[in-house]
Order: sequence, then structure tokens, then C-alpha cells
Amino acid sequence: MPRLLSGLIYSFSFFFAPLFCNSLAAQQASNFVIGAALPKGSIIMHSAKIKHFAGTHPSGLELNVQYQTTGTKYWQQLYSYPRIGASFVYLNYHHPVLGQSFALSPYLSLPAFKKLTNRVHFRFGT
Repeated sequence: MPRLLSGLIYSFSFFFAPLFCNSLAAQQASNFVIGAALPKGSIIMHSAKIKHFAGTHPSGLELNVQYQTTGTKYWQQLYSYPRIGASFVYLNYHHPVLGQSFALSPYLSLPAFKKLTNRVHFRFGT
């Protein structure tokens, strides 16, 4: 039952949350953007040294705040109005040796591809 519930939560966040967030973003006139993500992954054995970690499935939470630049400075126009932000990330590796991790990092999000309905950004940070 817990696996089913977590699967439903991840499915909801992957398919429906972006639609909801976009509709909220269209209603506000602020330059600040608040976001959240639920990352989930797998550790793949690529070396014999980590075979005891293979098969674990880390999961976590990411919260971020971004400021959309407006082009008041020349470098902002030059880099297609990037976003400046900070994110907090929590990961649980579901393994007693690996444990958990917390991170707070600033970043610069540069637009790489823009269309009317789609955007791709590259985030550079620490």
C-alpha cells in the first residue's frame, strides 16, 4: 500500500502539478517564481566497488525560489533574461551507509530553447 501511495504522489507531481503551476504563474505579475520537485532515482552498479549500493532508490524533495530578470542590466539581455535562484534539496538514499543529504545552493538558470508553449533551461550552480 505505501508503494502504491508514493507512486500515485509521484505520478500526480509529474503529470498534473506542472499544469497547475503554469496556470498559477499566468495569474501573477511578480518576477518571483516558487517551485517544487520530487526527485526519485536508482543507483546503478557501474563498478564492482559499489555493488552493495546497487538497487537502492533515492528519493527526496526540492524547493526553489527564482527571480526572473527584466533586462535592466546589459548582461541580462545578453543571456536572454536568465533567472537567478536558490534551491533547497533533501535526499534520502534509503541505505544505512549513504543516509540522507541536505543542500542549499544558489544558481543561474539560462534559457536554452524558447517556444510559445515550451521552454528548456540549464541551471548552473554550486
